[in-house]
Amino acid sequence: MEEQLLPLDSGLPQKQMKIVLKEENKVEITQEFCLKRSSSCLDQIFNITNAFARKIGFFTSGFVGDIHLWYQLMGNLSSTATNNLSSKETQYIVFSNRLIEQSSQREMDEFQRIASILLNQWDVYRKVWILTEKDLKSYLTNRFTMFPDEPSVQLLNLLGNV
Repeated sequence: MEEQLLPLDSGLPQKQMKIVLKEENKVEITQEFCLKRSSSCLDQIFNITNAFARKIGFFTSGFVGDIHLWYQLMGNLSSTATNNLSSKETQYIVFSNRLIEQSSQREMDEFQRIASILLNQWDVYRKVWILTEKDLKSYLTNRFTMFPDEPSVQLLNLLGNV
């Protein structure tokens, strides 16, 4: 394996990430990559009634509000949400806004750890949906507007501004 320093030229805080890549992988997982993939994913699923049904998702650290509210919201959509990245059956990953912004060294380390797992252990990064906290909340807000579900709306409101 070859170590590479990946520069961030996305207009976000200028920090460098050190991620160990397999030589055959050509994808750099940066904040910009996650933001683009999240936007693309949101465009694809935005009007799907229940895009998350029967899917397993991983939530990173750093979410606004109680993470269990997010888990319950996803459960209300027949999805399993967890903070355990070890499952090879994970079909979507939701990065917290705070983690994407990398406001501390600890969050930057967490981002790098997840990116490293995506690149080096699974070889499924092309199949996994990548979303940001903000984009997931947009999807959920739209979903519960189209198909009102009062308990879920109340949970969503408890999350506050994202």
